[in-house]
Amino acid sequence: MNLEGDEPWYAEPRYGLNKGATALLGAAALGSTLVWDAFARHPWIARGADKLGFTPA
Repeated sequence: MNLEGDEPWYAEPRYGLNKGATALLGAAALGSTLVWDAFARHPWIARGADKLGFTPA
């Protein structure tokens, strides 16, 4: 939101923020580990988990 100028300007609404959580919960409810496995393979996540001493179950 920008209040400078004659008329305030608002960005177009975006509705994607809750879609990832919905997909994650849906996959978990169906017993799928696809989302979690992909998450765990991300280099930043894997490095952080390693530094915290987490090991695969």
